[in-house]
Amino acid sequence: MSIHTPIDATLDVVGGKWNSAILCLLKERESLRTKEIEEAFPTLSRKVLSQCLKSLENKGVIHRKIETGATVKVTYRLSKYGRSLEEVLDTLCTWGQNHMNKE
Repeated sequence: MSIHTPIDATLDVVGGKWNSAILCLLKERESLRTKEIEEAFPTLSRKVLSQCLKSLENKGVIHRKIETGATVKVTYRLSKYGRSLEEVLDTLCTWGQNHMNKE
């Protein structure tokens, strides 16, 4: 995506079919394992989920934590910077709900 305006910059992070859904899910939970995100979105392929998570991590809005032990445990959470999106996500969800109820 070419970024020319502030809305382009916002949509670069929250736009797309899955980014906003993943961000909203992480906003509601402290942290989630990959499997929990997969279970929340059964039609989301593992490949696309991996791409989305990597993109969101590269943009600094989520944090990936890797814990090693008997098994490797990977969890995701909103970063401090990602938490700054909470109000934006709430507003988008409210607007979307109102739009769905419009008819």
